Amino acid sequence: TANIAARTALEHALARHTNGYLALVGPPGSGKSTLVEGLAVPGRLVRYYAFVPDAPDPFSGRGEAHSFMHDLSLALEEAGVYRNGFGTDLLGQREVLFDQLARAGERFERDGVRTTIIVDGLDHIPREQNPTRSLLDELPPPAALPDGVCILIGSQATSVLPRQIREALNDDERIVDVPPLSDGEVEAIATLAGVADWLGPGQVSALVDRSEGHPLVLTYMIQDLRALDATDDVDARRAQAEHLLTEASEYRGSIDLRYTRYLGSLLDDHEVLSVLGTVCRLRIPVDLAWLETW
Repeated sequence: TANIAARTALEHALARHTNGYLALVGPPGSGKSTLVEGLAVPGRLVRYYAFVPDAPDPFSGRGEAHSFMHDLSLALEEAGVYRNGFGTDLLGQREVLFDQLARAGERFERDGVRTTIIVDGLDHIPREQNPTRSLLDELPPPAALPDGVCILIGSQATSVLPRQIREALNDDERIVDVPPLSDGEVEAIATLAGVADWLGPGQVSALVDRSEGHPLVLTYMIQDLRALDATDDVDARRAQAEHLLTEASEYRGSIDLRYTRYLGSLLDDHEVLSVLGTVCRLRIPVDLAWLETW
């Protein structure tokens, strides 16, 4: 179930502005990346992800300026914006990319074909990566984006962006904050997940209230509910669910507090903490069923 309000606001922002920067912002797990992945806009659409969760090494080079300019230039060429040369250094790559942006503007002026560039996951760069030259320092300045060329930024906050881009985003219509899921959307997700079928009177409403419409919080709560022993009679499951829902009220509004609570329950289990410390440093996919045998 999509966050309809966020998608609608984003589509309206893209329809209102034919050039410059736009931003989709929201807290961790609010569904920003899911929204931009499913976005469909008229004309050309190219994407660059500064963080790729399923990659063998999700932090490898994605925040580097040279990777950004090389991959974006190639994506634009594949979308029909041909490039003149390749650029062997940052200066050369910058010239090639800016020339392509100008060509995209000419195409819009001539044929009305828009070019939308999505750059997602920028908050991961200062928080988790250590690039030699950050792509944040090589984002095209607003003046380099001709009419018909928009760059949509996906990030937890705009504070990571260069000053001139932040200033260009001062127009409130250019920033879309991801709102919480509606009550109806939360209920629909609970139904699709199969937990609404057996929860007791008022417990679905409590799930809506405790999740606060936050997609990641809702995911964790549904996982906890689905993990309850299905062999118990329905009254016993509802009693366990009531305990989970009551406990969830203690860390509402904060994903970090929930994580702290999870880890806090393991502080005396040094072996488990040691395993988790090793696993969190792995940069390869992990088979969780195999890991559970540890």
